[in-house]
Amino acid sequence: MNYLLIASLVSMVFVCQGTDYEFLLDKDIFYECPDNNLGVLDIADMTNMTMSANGAKLHVEGSMTLNWDSKATRYELTATLHRFSNGVWESPVITVKEQDFCPVMYTKGKYWYTYFLSYVLDEEKAKEQCLNYGTVLAFKPHDQDCVFPNVYGMNLSGRYKIKIVIVPYEGKNILQELCMEIRGEFVKRK
Repeated sequence: MNYLLIASLVSMVFVCQGTDYEFLLDKDIFYECPDNNLGVLDIADMTNMTMSANGAKLHVEGSMTLNWDSKATRYELTATLHRFSNGVWESPVITVKEQDFCPVMYTKGKYWYTYFLSYVLDEEKAKEQCLNYGTVLAFKPHDQDCVFPNVYGMNLSGRYKIKIVIVPYEGKNILQELCMEIRGEFVKRK
């Protein structure tokens, strides 16, 4: 009897599979946050950078130079996923937070590395500089698939925003935050 139960459980594990979702980006990639923080265009010179959205693909090439003179000793990063429902953005359905972002900024497997920083050309130099003033992030030209694979336990279909907040700390003092939003629609991948 126990063998039958174990065989059933094992077969369920191999049959169960999550859903893959594509994130169809808005044409305007970065949005300012409504709470009057700095935006990405306030802290980075992107005149040598091209970013364009085409459905679930994001084309990136060129470089950006950070001009955020924050004097921070540590950066805290929080990324939240919000669903748009009945005319309002709901509380986050997913939250990812790093108390000290710089040491893990180029860690393989982290979302920001997989979807963005893995394409930085001089990773070692950028890693040393983190988000400091004058850091140049030069990217290999690439088309990034905005796909969230194997999502279990929730239906992501619909309009969403990814809100990214970076809080710089100088010692224990909080300096002016950076906030940006990326908006689009999740659809099940066929």
